[in-house]
Amino acid sequence: MDAAKFLQTVAAEPWQWGVNDCCSILDRWLVLRGVQSPKGHFGWHYQSEHEAQAIIKAQGGLIPMLRKGLGGVGLIRIQNPNVGDVGLVIAGGVGCAAVKTGKLWQSRSESGRICAAGHVEAWCVNA
Repeated sequence: MDAAKFLQTVAAEPWQWGVNDCCSILDRWLVLRGVQSPKGHFGWHYQSEHEAQAIIKAQGGLIPMLRKGLGGVGLIRIQNPNVGDVGLVIAGGVGCAAVKTGKLWQSRSESGRICAAGHVEAWCVNA
């Protein structure tokens, strides 16, 4: 399944913390691509916004958490991501884990689909 189709499928699912929030979407994409789950590797399981925010806070924020999680499962940070790579984007003034689907990065928040043109940091999935 390609990245755009995956995000389209995820967008059609009902919203649920720990299943299809932005970090869980990224995690699911990685597993689909044959990469170990960062959530599983580090035991970052949650079922509510409060639990998710506690994990993010314990890791020092979303950027340090993504660096630890993605690096911890062997992904390399890159400057020029390709379709299918993952990263951190800013959408509506908020950091979000996302998947590159072409010219856009996509993910999801509780209020709906997220699209961003650029990234803050990115990791290679398809090396």
